[in-house]
Amino acid sequence: MRVPSTPLVLRFAAVLLVMGPMRVSAQQVSGATYDTRDPRTCAERTAPARGAIPAALAMQYFVCESEREFGNSLYLIENLQLQVGAPRPFQMRTDAATDVDPSQPVYPIRGSFTLYQCKEPSKLANNKGKNCSVYDKPKATGTCYKTSFGEWHCSMADLVSSSNVRHSVAPPR
Repeated sequence: MRVPSTPLVLRFAAVLLVMGPMRVSAQQVSGATYDTRDPRTCAERTAPARGAIPAALAMQYFVCESEREFGNSLYLIENLQLQVGAPRPFQMRTDAATDVDPSQPVYPIRGSFTLYQCKEPSKLANNKGKNCSVYDKPKATGTCYKTSFGEWHCSMADLVSSSNVRHSVAPPR
């Protein structure tokens, strides 16, 4: 089936090529705006070059992937615990990230963490020092995988416990 090449389709394709992957870089964000600590970043994500990813690196990469500004909020991770499972082959149905290297094994991960969603403090909202909502994620699951550029990415979520939220909480520092 041939897709018609209309100017609109071509413009959209050009925008996608220029924009690249839709990842938000935490390196551009200062926690001072939200009265929090700065988001943690990873200088590089290529270790280990071979073999299984150790839990300590999976934790580091998960935090780097998760701590970011999105919309009008800064998201931060605290109280992280994480286990790495045995490697398994890539599965197109469940592992179809745009940058995954299908020739590399995928590592299941599970754990728990506390997710902070912080807004800018405001005199109008009178929320200085209590500008965050906190989500406990006690049964998170996900994966770590390598990209075709040899970089690791780790993500996990706990969709079951999403209703466990506390508002007007002090930000992490």
